Amino acid sequence: MFGKKRLLTMVVAVVLVASAFGLSGCIEDDDDEVTSIVIAQRHEPEDFHPVRYSDVYTAYVFIQMYDTLISTYPNAQPNAEADGTIAEDFDISDDGLEMTFNIEEGLEFHNGDEVTAHDAEFTINTLMMDEDDDEYFDLYDVDVNPASPRSGDFANVDYVEAVDDYTLEIHMENRDMEMLVSGGFESLYILPSEYIQENGWDDYGNNLFGSGPYELEDRTPGIEVILTAFEDYRHDVNIDEVKFDFIDDETPAITSLRAGEVHYMSRIYPSNYHDLADEENVITRSFQDLGHNRIAFNQHPDHAEDFADPRVRKALAYAIDADEVIAMEMTEELASNTRSPVPAGHAAHNEDLMLYEQDIEEARSLLEEAGYEEDDDGMYFETNLYVPDDERANEMMVVVEHAEEAGIDINLEPLEWAEYISAVESGEAQLSYSGWSGTPSAQYIMAYMMEDSPWAYYSGWYEGTEFTEKIEQAVREPDDETRFSLYHEAQEILVEEDMGCYILYTERMPRAYHESLDIPEESWNPYMGAGPLVALPEWEVN
Repeated sequence: MFGKKRLLTMVVAVVLVASAFGLSGCIEDDDDEVTSIVIAQRHEPEDFHPVRYSDVYTAYVFIQMYDTLISTYPNAQPNAEADGTIAEDFDISDDGLEMTFNIEEGLEFHNGDEVTAHDAEFTINTLMMDEDDDEYFDLYDVDVNPASPRSGDFANVDYVEAVDDYTLEIHMENRDMEMLVSGGFESLYILPSEYIQENGWDDYGNNLFGSGPYELEDRTPGIEVILTAFEDYRHDVNIDEVKFDFIDDETPAITSLRAGEVHYMSRIYPSNYHDLADEENVITRSFQDLGHNRIAFNQHPDHAEDFADPRVRKALAYAIDADEVIAMEMTEELASNTRSPVPAGHAAHNEDLMLYEQDIEEARSLLEEAGYEEDDDGMYFETNLYVPDDERANEMMVVVEHAEEAGIDINLEPLEWAEYISAVESGEAQLSYSGWSGTPSAQYIMAYMMEDSPWAYYSGWYEGTEFTEKIEQAVREPDDETRFSLYHEAQEILVEEDMGCYILYTERMPRAYHESLDIPEESWNPYMGAGPLVALPEWEVN
Protein backbone atom coordinates (compact mmCIF):
# COMPACT_ATOMS: atom_id res chain seq x y z
CA MET A 1 0.00 0.00 0.00
CA PHE A 2 1.08 3.54 -0.71
CA GLY A 3 -0.47 6.06 1.74
CA LYS A 4 -1.23 9.78 1.62
CA LYS A 5 0.71 12.46 3.55
CA ARG A 6 0.42 16.24 3.46
CA LEU A 7 3.16 17.09 1.02
CA LEU A 8 1.49 20.01 -0.80
CA THR A 9 2.29 19.65 -4.47
CA MET A 10 0.43 20.83 -7.50
CA VAL A 11 2.20 21.54 -10.66
CA VAL A 12 1.85 25.08 -11.84
CA ALA A 13 1.85 26.25 -15.23
CA VAL A 14 3.97 28.41 -17.27
CA VAL A 15 2.88 29.94 -20.53
CA LEU A 16 3.87 32.50 -23.11
CA VAL A 17 3.89 36.20 -22.57
CA ALA A 18 2.86 39.25 -24.63
CA SER A 19 1.11 41.65 -22.34
CA ALA A 20 1.78 44.36 -19.82
CA PHE A 21 3.05 43.22 -16.44
CA GLY A 22 0.78 45.26 -14.24
CA LEU A 23 0.12 42.77 -11.44
CA SER A 24 2.23 43.40 -8.35
CA GLY A 25 3.04 41.10 -5.43
CA CYS A 26 0.21 42.04 -3.09
CA ILE A 27 -3.04 43.85 -3.80
CA GLU A 28 -5.30 45.31 -1.13
CA ASP A 29 -8.96 44.36 -1.54
CA ASP A 30 -11.49 45.34 1.14
CA ASP A 31 -8.75 45.26 3.76
CA ASP A 32 -7.89 41.65 2.83
CA GLU A 33 -4.44 41.04 1.42
CA VAL A 34 -4.58 39.17 -1.90
CA THR A 35 -1.28 37.54 -2.85
CA SER A 36 -0.77 37.68 -6.60
CA ILE A 37 2.14 36.73 -8.84
CA VAL A 38 2.97 36.98 -12.52
CA ILE A 39 4.69 34.15 -14.40
CA ALA A 40 6.18 34.92 -17.81
CA GLN A 41 6.99 32.47 -20.58
CA ARG A 42 7.41 32.61 -24.31
CA HIS A 43 4.77 30.19 -25.57
CA GLU A 44 1.06 30.02 -24.92
CA PRO A 45 -1.03 26.82 -24.85
CA GLU A 46 -1.31 25.26 -28.30
CA ASP A 47 -4.69 23.59 -27.67
CA PHE A 48 -6.39 24.60 -24.42
CA HIS A 49 -8.21 21.29 -23.92
CA PRO A 50 -7.41 18.74 -21.17
CA VAL A 51 -7.79 15.76 -23.53
CA ARG A 52 -6.51 16.99 -26.90
CA TYR A 53 -3.51 19.08 -25.87
CA SER A 54 0.02 17.83 -26.60
CA ASP A 55 2.37 20.62 -25.49
CA VAL A 56 3.96 21.28 -22.10
CA TYR A 57 2.81 24.90 -21.98
CA THR A 58 -0.82 23.81 -21.77
CA ALA A 59 0.08 21.16 -19.21
CA TYR A 60 1.66 23.75 -16.95
CA VAL A 61 -1.72 25.46 -16.57
CA PHE A 62 -3.86 22.34 -16.35
CA ILE A 63 -1.82 20.73 -13.59
CA GLN A 64 -2.86 23.70 -11.47
CA MET A 65 -6.54 23.36 -12.35
CA TYR A 66 -6.86 19.59 -12.06
CA ASP A 67 -6.13 16.87 -9.55
CA THR A 68 -4.58 13.64 -10.80
CA LEU A 69 -5.15 10.04 -9.73
CA ILE A 70 -1.61 9.63 -8.33
CA SER A 71 1.71 11.50 -8.61
CA THR A 72 5.42 10.90 -9.18
CA TYR A 73 6.49 13.87 -7.06
CA PRO A 74 8.92 14.17 -5.34
CA ASN A 75 11.09 11.11 -6.12
CA ALA A 76 9.91 9.85 -9.53
CA GLN A 77 8.07 6.92 -7.95
CA PRO A 78 4.27 6.51 -8.23
CA ASN A 79 2.62 7.50 -4.97
CA ALA A 80 -0.63 8.77 -3.45
CA GLU A 81 1.17 11.07 -1.02
CA ALA A 82 1.13 14.30 -3.00
CA ASP A 83 -1.68 16.69 -2.10
CA GLY A 84 -2.93 16.92 -5.67
CA THR A 85 -3.94 13.25 -5.94
CA ILE A 86 -7.48 11.93 -5.50
CA ALA A 87 -6.28 8.43 -4.51
CA GLU A 88 -5.53 8.08 -0.80
CA ASP A 89 -3.73 4.76 -1.39
CA PHE A 90 -3.38 2.05 -4.03
CA ASP A 91 -2.28 -1.54 -4.39
CA ILE A 92 -0.79 -3.57 -7.25
CA SER A 93 -1.18 -7.35 -7.51
CA ASP A 94 1.95 -9.51 -7.48
CA ASP A 95 1.64 -10.25 -11.20
CA GLY A 96 1.14 -6.54 -12.00
CA LEU A 97 -2.14 -7.20 -13.80
CA GLU A 98 -4.57 -5.59 -11.35
CA MET A 99 -4.33 -2.17 -9.72
CA THR A 100 -6.77 -0.98 -7.07
CA PHE A 101 -7.07 2.70 -6.14
CA ASN A 102 -9.01 3.87 -3.09
CA ILE A 103 -10.40 7.35 -3.73
CA GLU A 104 -10.47 9.94 -0.94
CA GLU A 105 -14.01 10.86 0.10
CA GLY A 106 -15.33 14.40 0.20
CA LEU A 107 -13.29 15.87 -2.66
CA GLU A 108 -15.05 18.52 -4.77
CA PHE A 109 -14.85 19.86 -8.28
CA HIS A 110 -14.84 23.64 -8.67
CA ASN A 111 -18.61 23.52 -9.41
CA GLY A 112 -19.35 21.71 -6.13
CA ASP A 113 -19.89 18.19 -7.52
CA GLU A 114 -18.17 15.40 -5.62
CA VAL A 115 -15.12 13.69 -7.16
CA THR A 116 -15.62 9.92 -7.35
CA ALA A 117 -14.07 6.81 -8.86
CA HIS A 118 -16.57 7.15 -11.71
CA ASP A 119 -14.87 10.39 -12.75
CA ALA A 120 -11.49 8.63 -12.76
CA GLU A 121 -12.91 5.77 -14.86
CA PHE A 122 -14.45 8.23 -17.32
CA THR A 123 -11.17 10.15 -17.58
CA ILE A 124 -9.03 7.09 -18.28
CA ASN A 125 -11.46 5.72 -20.85
CA THR A 126 -11.63 9.11 -22.57
CA LEU A 127 -7.84 9.20 -22.87
CA MET A 128 -7.50 5.51 -23.70
CA MET A 129 -10.24 4.84 -26.25
CA ASP A 130 -10.17 5.86 -29.90
CA GLU A 131 -12.43 8.72 -30.96
CA ASP A 132 -14.60 6.32 -32.99
CA ASP A 133 -14.66 3.48 -30.43
CA ASP A 134 -18.31 2.34 -30.08
CA GLU A 135 -17.62 1.03 -26.58
CA TYR A 136 -17.00 4.57 -25.36
CA PHE A 137 -20.40 5.71 -26.58
CA ASP A 138 -22.05 2.63 -25.06
CA LEU A 139 -20.53 3.48 -21.67
CA TYR A 140 -21.20 7.22 -21.62
CA ASP A 141 -23.91 9.62 -22.74
CA VAL A 142 -21.73 11.74 -25.02
CA ASP A 143 -21.77 12.48 -28.72
CA VAL A 144 -18.02 12.72 -29.27
CA ASN A 145 -14.73 11.54 -27.80
CA PRO A 146 -11.94 14.12 -28.09
CA ALA A 147 -8.90 12.46 -29.65
CA SER A 148 -6.14 12.13 -27.06
CA PRO A 149 -2.49 11.89 -28.15
CA ARG A 150 -1.77 9.96 -24.94
CA SER A 151 -3.83 6.84 -25.70
CA GLY A 152 -0.65 4.82 -26.29
CA ASP A 153 0.29 5.17 -22.61
CA PHE A 154 -2.66 2.89 -21.81
CA ALA A 155 -1.92 0.31 -24.53
CA ASN A 156 -1.54 -2.53 -22.01
CA VAL A 157 -4.81 -1.79 -20.18
CA ASP A 158 -7.61 -4.33 -20.64
CA TYR A 159 -10.39 -2.37 -18.93
CA VAL A 160 -11.08 0.14 -16.16
CA GLU A 161 -13.92 -0.19 -13.66
CA ALA A 162 -15.31 2.00 -10.88
CA VAL A 163 -16.35 -0.77 -8.48
CA ASP A 164 -18.14 1.80 -6.32
CA ASP A 165 -17.92 5.55 -5.69
CA TYR A 166 -14.53 5.27 -4.00
CA THR A 167 -12.84 2.22 -5.54
CA LEU A 168 -11.25 2.15 -8.98
CA GLU A 169 -9.74 -0.95 -10.58
CA ILE A 170 -7.44 -1.05 -13.60
CA HIS A 171 -7.11 -4.49 -15.20
CA MET A 172 -4.10 -5.03 -17.44
CA GLU A 173 -3.65 -7.26 -20.49
CA ASN A 174 0.11 -7.17 -19.97
CA ARG A 175 2.38 -6.03 -17.18
CA ASP A 176 3.47 -2.43 -17.75
CA MET A 177 6.34 -1.23 -15.55
CA GLU A 178 6.18 2.32 -16.90
CA MET A 179 2.48 3.21 -17.08
CA LEU A 180 2.20 4.82 -13.65
CA VAL A 181 5.10 7.20 -14.40
CA SER A 182 4.12 7.80 -18.05
CA GLY A 183 2.94 11.02 -19.61
CA GLY A 184 -0.58 9.62 -19.69
CA PHE A 185 -0.70 9.23 -15.93
CA GLU A 186 1.19 12.44 -15.25
CA SER A 187 -1.50 14.29 -17.22
CA LEU A 188 -4.44 12.20 -16.00
CA TYR A 189 -6.47 15.28 -15.11
CA ILE A 190 -9.64 14.06 -13.42
CA LEU A 191 -12.64 15.22 -15.47
CA PRO A 192 -16.20 15.91 -14.17
CA SER A 193 -18.02 13.06 -15.89
CA GLU A 194 -21.56 14.02 -14.83
CA TYR A 195 -21.19 17.61 -16.04
CA ILE A 196 -19.73 16.55 -19.39
CA GLN A 197 -22.45 13.96 -19.99
CA GLU A 198 -25.20 16.42 -19.05
CA ASN A 199 -23.85 19.43 -20.95
CA GLY A 200 -21.60 18.00 -23.67
CA TRP A 201 -17.94 18.41 -24.55
CA ASP A 202 -18.43 21.71 -26.38
CA ASP A 203 -19.98 23.33 -23.31
CA TYR A 204 -17.26 21.95 -21.08
CA GLY A 205 -14.57 23.15 -23.47
CA ASN A 206 -15.91 26.68 -22.98
CA ASN A 207 -16.21 26.32 -19.19
CA LEU A 208 -13.20 24.30 -18.10
CA PHE A 209 -12.91 23.34 -14.45
CA GLY A 210 -11.38 20.57 -12.37
CA SER A 211 -10.75 19.89 -8.69
CA GLY A 212 -7.20 21.28 -8.36
CA PRO A 213 -5.91 24.15 -6.22
CA TYR A 214 -6.72 26.82 -8.83
CA GLU A 215 -9.76 27.77 -10.88
CA LEU A 216 -9.71 29.35 -14.31
CA GLU A 217 -10.65 33.00 -13.79
CA ASP A 218 -9.97 34.36 -17.28
CA ARG A 219 -8.16 33.52 -20.49
CA THR A 220 -7.28 35.85 -23.34
CA PRO A 221 -5.64 33.85 -26.18
CA GLY A 222 -2.25 35.26 -27.08
CA ILE A 223 -2.23 37.48 -23.98
CA GLU A 224 -2.75 35.78 -20.62
CA VAL A 225 -4.32 33.12 -18.42
CA ILE A 226 -5.45 34.08 -14.91
CA LEU A 227 -6.04 31.49 -12.19
CA THR A 228 -7.48 32.09 -8.72
CA ALA A 229 -7.19 29.84 -5.67
CA PHE A 230 -10.06 27.37 -5.18
CA GLU A 231 -11.51 28.44 -1.81
CA ASP A 232 -12.72 24.95 -0.89
CA TYR A 233 -9.48 23.18 -1.77
CA ARG A 234 -8.58 20.66 0.92
CA HIS A 235 -4.98 21.87 1.35
CA ASP A 236 -3.35 25.23 1.93
CA VAL A 237 -2.73 27.46 -1.09
CA ASN A 238 -0.47 30.43 -0.31
CA ILE A 239 -0.75 32.28 -3.62
CA ASP A 240 -4.26 33.66 -4.22
CA GLU A 241 -3.91 34.63 -7.87
CA VAL A 242 -1.53 33.50 -10.60
CA LYS A 243 -1.28 35.33 -13.90
CA PHE A 244 0.51 33.70 -16.83
CA ASP A 245 1.64 36.30 -19.35
CA PHE A 246 2.70 35.28 -22.86
CA ILE A 247 5.81 37.09 -24.13
CA ASP A 248 7.30 37.51 -27.59
CA ASP A 249 10.31 39.41 -26.29
CA GLU A 250 12.08 38.66 -23.01
CA THR A 251 13.55 42.16 -22.68
CA PRO A 252 10.48 43.93 -21.19
CA ALA A 253 9.74 40.88 -19.05
CA ILE A 254 13.26 41.01 -17.59
CA THR A 255 12.80 44.71 -16.83
CA SER A 256 9.57 43.82 -15.00
CA LEU A 257 11.35 40.96 -13.23
CA ARG A 258 13.96 43.36 -11.86
CA ALA A 259 11.16 45.64 -10.65
CA GLY A 260 9.24 42.79 -8.99
CA GLU A 261 6.28 43.11 -11.37
CA VAL A 262 7.09 39.73 -12.93
CA HIS A 263 7.93 37.15 -10.29
CA TYR A 264 9.05 34.08 -12.22
CA MET A 265 10.40 33.49 -15.72
CA SER A 266 10.46 30.03 -17.17
CA ARG A 267 12.55 28.78 -20.07
CA ILE A 268 14.58 31.97 -20.07
CA TYR A 269 17.17 32.40 -22.83
CA PRO A 270 20.57 31.11 -21.66
CA SER A 271 22.23 34.44 -22.47
CA ASN A 272 19.73 36.30 -20.30
CA TYR A 273 20.04 33.63 -17.62
CA HIS A 274 23.76 34.27 -17.33
CA ASP A 275 23.34 38.06 -17.54
CA LEU A 276 20.94 37.92 -14.57
CA ALA A 277 23.23 35.77 -12.44
CA ASP A 278 24.80 38.78 -10.69
CA GLU A 279 21.60 40.76 -10.17
CA GLU A 280 21.01 41.59 -6.51
CA ASN A 281 17.22 41.19 -6.57
CA VAL A 282 17.01 38.29 -9.05
CA ILE A 283 17.79 34.64 -8.36
CA THR A 284 18.83 32.25 -11.17
CA ARG A 285 18.72 28.46 -10.89
CA SER A 286 18.57 25.45 -13.21
CA PHE A 287 17.44 21.83 -12.94
CA GLN A 288 17.91 18.75 -15.10
CA ASP A 289 15.18 18.26 -17.66
CA LEU A 290 14.06 14.74 -18.52
CA GLY A 291 13.88 15.48 -22.23
CA HIS A 292 16.29 16.45 -24.99
CA ASN A 293 16.75 18.63 -28.08
CA ARG A 294 16.90 16.83 -31.40
CA ILE A 295 16.95 17.20 -35.16
CA ALA A 296 14.26 15.06 -36.79
CA PHE A 297 14.65 13.72 -40.34
CA ASN A 298 11.49 13.52 -42.45
CA GLN A 299 11.02 9.78 -43.10
CA HIS A 300 7.31 9.87 -43.95
CA PRO A 301 6.58 7.55 -46.92
CA ASP A 302 4.61 10.33 -48.66
CA HIS A 303 6.75 13.35 -47.77
CA ALA A 304 10.38 12.25 -47.36
CA GLU A 305 12.55 13.73 -50.10
CA ASP A 306 16.09 13.67 -48.78
CA PHE A 307 16.44 11.61 -45.61
CA ALA A 308 14.74 8.26 -46.20
CA ASP A 309 18.19 6.68 -46.57
CA PRO A 310 19.96 6.16 -43.20
CA ARG A 311 23.30 6.88 -44.90
CA VAL A 312 22.14 10.43 -45.62
CA ARG A 313 20.96 10.86 -42.03
CA LYS A 314 24.34 9.64 -40.76
CA ALA A 315 26.09 12.00 -43.18
CA LEU A 316 24.42 14.98 -41.55
CA ALA A 317 25.27 13.56 -38.11
CA TYR A 318 28.95 13.42 -39.09
CA ALA A 319 28.77 16.97 -40.47
CA ILE A 320 27.73 18.48 -37.13
CA ASP A 321 30.12 19.67 -34.45
CA ALA A 322 27.73 19.40 -31.50
CA ASP A 323 30.03 21.22 -29.09
CA GLU A 324 30.14 24.25 -31.38
CA VAL A 325 26.36 24.23 -31.75
CA ILE A 326 25.87 24.03 -27.99
CA ALA A 327 28.34 26.88 -27.41
CA MET A 328 26.23 29.15 -29.63
CA GLU A 329 23.51 29.59 -26.99
CA MET A 330 24.23 27.20 -24.12
CA THR A 331 27.04 26.49 -21.65
CA GLU A 332 28.42 23.35 -20.04
CA GLU A 333 26.18 24.09 -17.05
CA LEU A 334 23.02 23.96 -19.16
CA ALA A 335 23.69 21.36 -21.87
CA SER A 336 25.33 17.94 -22.21
CA ASN A 337 26.61 16.76 -25.59
CA THR A 338 25.09 13.29 -25.99
CA ARG A 339 23.31 11.20 -28.62
CA SER A 340 21.29 9.45 -25.90
CA PRO A 341 17.72 10.76 -25.61
CA VAL A 342 17.77 9.91 -21.88
CA PRO A 343 19.74 12.33 -19.67
CA ALA A 344 22.72 11.22 -17.62
CA GLY A 345 21.76 10.11 -14.12
CA HIS A 346 18.72 8.14 -15.34
CA ALA A 347 19.27 4.37 -15.29
CA ALA A 348 18.15 4.15 -18.93
CA HIS A 349 20.85 6.58 -20.12
CA ASN A 350 23.29 4.87 -22.50
CA GLU A 351 26.68 6.49 -21.94
CA ASP A 352 28.42 4.22 -24.46
CA LEU A 353 26.69 5.44 -27.63
CA MET A 354 28.92 6.71 -30.42
CA LEU A 355 28.89 10.51 -30.59
CA TYR A 356 29.36 10.92 -34.37
CA GLU A 357 32.17 13.42 -33.81
CA GLN A 358 32.48 15.78 -36.76
CA ASP A 359 34.07 14.10 -39.79
CA ILE A 360 33.38 16.00 -43.03
CA GLU A 361 35.22 13.45 -45.16
CA GLU A 362 33.06 10.60 -43.78
CA ALA A 363 29.92 12.69 -44.33
CA ARG A 364 30.75 13.26 -48.01
CA SER A 365 31.69 9.61 -48.46
CA LEU A 366 28.31 8.48 -47.11
CA LEU A 367 26.45 10.86 -49.44
CA GLU A 368 28.32 9.51 -52.46
CA GLU A 369 27.68 5.96 -51.28
CA ALA A 370 23.97 6.88 -51.18
CA GLY A 371 24.16 7.89 -54.86
CA TYR A 372 24.56 11.67 -54.64
CA GLU A 373 26.92 13.54 -56.97
CA GLU A 374 28.38 16.91 -56.08
CA ASP A 375 27.70 19.84 -58.38
CA ASP A 376 30.14 22.51 -59.54
CA ASP A 377 29.82 24.23 -56.15
CA GLY A 378 30.64 21.06 -54.25
CA MET A 379 27.04 20.57 -53.06
CA TYR A 380 25.08 17.31 -53.19
CA PHE A 381 21.51 18.44 -52.58
CA GLU A 382 19.32 21.23 -51.17
CA THR A 383 16.83 20.81 -48.33
CA ASN A 384 14.99 22.77 -45.61
CA LEU A 385 15.14 22.92 -41.82
CA TYR A 386 12.20 24.25 -39.78
CA VAL A 387 12.84 25.61 -36.29
CA PRO A 388 10.96 27.71 -33.70
CA ASP A 389 11.83 31.38 -34.01
CA ASP A 390 13.84 31.70 -30.78
CA GLU A 391 17.39 30.92 -29.63
CA ARG A 392 17.13 27.50 -31.27
CA ALA A 393 17.23 29.23 -34.66
CA ASN A 394 20.68 30.55 -33.71
CA GLU A 395 21.83 27.00 -32.90
CA MET A 396 20.60 25.78 -36.27
CA MET A 397 22.50 28.55 -38.09
CA VAL A 398 25.63 26.75 -36.93
CA VAL A 399 24.27 23.43 -38.21
CA VAL A 400 23.59 25.04 -41.59
CA GLU A 401 27.25 26.08 -41.78
CA HIS A 402 28.44 22.58 -40.83
CA ALA A 403 26.12 20.94 -43.38
CA GLU A 404 27.41 23.23 -46.13
CA GLU A 405 30.95 21.94 -45.49
CA ALA A 406 29.64 18.44 -46.13
CA GLY A 407 27.81 19.46 -49.32
CA ILE A 408 24.28 19.78 -47.93
CA ASP A 409 22.62 23.12 -48.70
CA ILE A 410 20.05 23.82 -45.94
CA ASN A 411 17.46 26.59 -46.13
CA LEU A 412 16.66 27.60 -42.55
CA GLU A 413 12.98 28.40 -41.86
CA PRO A 414 12.38 29.99 -38.39
CA LEU A 415 8.65 30.08 -37.55
CA GLU A 416 6.41 31.13 -34.69
CA TRP A 417 5.55 28.14 -32.50
CA ALA A 418 2.04 27.44 -33.85
CA GLU A 419 3.23 27.82 -37.45
CA TYR A 420 6.19 25.55 -36.72
CA ILE A 421 3.99 22.75 -35.36
CA SER A 422 1.60 23.05 -38.31
CA ALA A 423 4.44 22.95 -40.84
CA VAL A 424 6.06 19.91 -39.22
CA GLU A 425 2.75 18.05 -38.94
CA SER A 426 2.02 18.70 -42.63
CA GLY A 427 5.24 16.95 -43.66
CA GLU A 428 6.70 19.92 -45.55
CA ALA A 429 9.71 20.12 -43.21
CA GLN A 430 12.51 17.80 -44.35
CA LEU A 431 14.43 18.60 -41.17
CA SER A 432 12.94 20.00 -37.96
CA TYR A 433 14.47 21.02 -34.66
CA SER A 434 12.91 21.40 -31.23
CA GLY A 435 12.85 19.80 -27.81
CA TRP A 436 10.94 16.95 -26.20
CA SER A 437 10.01 17.05 -22.52
CA GLY A 438 9.95 13.69 -20.77
CA THR A 439 8.71 12.14 -17.54
CA PRO A 440 10.48 9.69 -15.22
CA SER A 441 9.37 6.97 -17.65
CA ALA A 442 12.20 5.99 -20.03
CA GLN A 443 9.55 4.71 -22.41
CA TYR A 444 7.84 8.11 -22.45
CA ILE A 445 11.12 9.94 -23.06
CA MET A 446 11.39 7.98 -26.32
CA ALA A 447 7.66 7.47 -27.02
CA TYR A 448 7.41 9.90 -29.93
CA MET A 449 9.97 7.82 -31.86
CA MET A 450 8.00 4.56 -31.57
CA GLU A 451 5.94 3.13 -34.42
CA ASP A 452 2.36 4.41 -34.61
CA SER A 453 3.05 7.12 -32.03
CA PRO A 454 0.47 9.95 -32.03
CA TRP A 455 3.49 12.29 -31.86
CA ALA A 456 5.25 10.65 -34.83
CA TYR A 457 5.71 13.98 -36.59
CA TYR A 458 8.10 15.01 -33.79
CA SER A 459 10.47 12.26 -34.92
CA GLY A 460 9.90 12.81 -38.64
CA TRP A 461 7.87 9.58 -38.69
CA TYR A 462 10.85 7.40 -37.82
CA GLU A 463 9.74 3.78 -38.27
CA GLY A 464 12.21 1.81 -36.22
CA THR A 465 10.52 -1.58 -35.86
CA GLU A 466 13.37 -3.14 -33.87
CA PHE A 467 13.67 0.01 -31.76
CA THR A 468 9.96 -0.15 -30.91
CA GLU A 469 10.13 -3.87 -30.13
CA LYS A 470 12.97 -3.31 -27.65
CA ILE A 471 11.00 -0.54 -25.91
CA GLU A 472 7.90 -2.73 -25.69
CA GLN A 473 9.95 -5.58 -24.22
CA ALA A 474 11.46 -3.22 -21.66
CA VAL A 475 8.06 -1.94 -20.54
CA ARG A 476 6.96 -5.48 -19.63
CA GLU A 477 10.21 -6.59 -18.00
CA PRO A 478 9.96 -6.68 -14.16
CA ASP A 479 13.71 -7.07 -13.57
CA ASP A 480 15.27 -3.60 -13.37
CA GLU A 481 18.69 -4.56 -14.73
CA THR A 482 17.24 -6.40 -17.72
CA ARG A 483 14.72 -3.64 -18.40
CA PHE A 484 17.32 -0.88 -18.52
CA SER A 485 19.60 -3.07 -20.63
CA LEU A 486 16.79 -3.32 -23.19
CA TYR A 487 16.47 0.47 -23.19
CA HIS A 488 20.22 0.70 -23.86
CA GLU A 489 19.88 -1.71 -26.79
CA ALA A 490 16.97 0.33 -28.20
CA GLN A 491 19.15 3.43 -28.18
CA GLU A 492 21.93 1.60 -30.03
CA ILE A 493 19.43 0.78 -32.77
CA LEU A 494 18.14 4.36 -32.85
CA VAL A 495 21.55 6.02 -32.99
CA GLU A 496 24.11 3.61 -34.38
CA GLU A 497 22.05 1.51 -36.82
CA ASP A 498 19.25 3.82 -37.97
CA MET A 499 20.18 7.39 -36.92
CA GLY A 500 16.43 7.75 -36.54
CA CYS A 501 16.82 11.14 -34.83
CA TYR A 502 19.90 13.22 -34.13
CA ILE A 503 19.90 13.95 -30.40
CA LEU A 504 21.92 17.15 -30.01
CA TYR A 505 21.94 17.54 -26.24
CA THR A 506 20.11 17.03 -22.98
CA GLU A 507 19.44 20.20 -21.07
CA ARG A 508 19.24 21.79 -17.67
CA MET A 509 16.25 24.14 -17.51
CA PRO A 510 17.24 27.77 -16.76
CA ARG A 511 14.90 29.74 -14.52
CA ALA A 512 14.93 33.22 -12.99
CA TYR A 513 12.73 34.62 -10.25
CA HIS A 514 12.44 37.73 -8.10
CA GLU A 515 13.93 37.65 -4.61
CA SER A 516 10.49 38.40 -3.16
CA LEU A 517 9.49 34.79 -3.93
CA ASP A 518 10.24 32.00 -1.47
CA ILE A 519 10.29 28.69 -3.41
CA PRO A 520 10.66 25.36 -1.53
CA GLU A 521 14.13 23.87 -1.99
CA GLU A 522 12.82 20.32 -2.53
CA SER A 523 10.89 21.42 -5.62
CA TRP A 524 14.11 22.02 -7.61
CA ASN A 525 14.23 18.47 -8.92
CA PRO A 526 14.24 16.79 -12.34
CA TYR A 527 11.25 14.54 -11.78
CA MET A 528 8.60 16.95 -13.05
CA GLY A 529 9.04 18.93 -16.25
CA ALA A 530 7.72 22.09 -14.59
CA GLY A 531 10.47 22.02 -11.95
CA PRO A 532 9.68 24.23 -8.95
CA LEU A 533 6.22 24.97 -10.33
CA VAL A 534 5.16 21.59 -8.93
CA ALA A 535 4.97 23.27 -5.54
CA LEU A 536 3.45 26.63 -6.53
CA PRO A 537 0.74 26.53 -3.83
CA GLU A 538 3.61 26.43 -1.31
CA TRP A 539 5.38 29.47 -2.76
CA GLU A 540 5.25 32.59 -0.66
CA VAL A 541 5.64 36.28 -1.46
CA ASN A 542 7.85 38.03 1.10
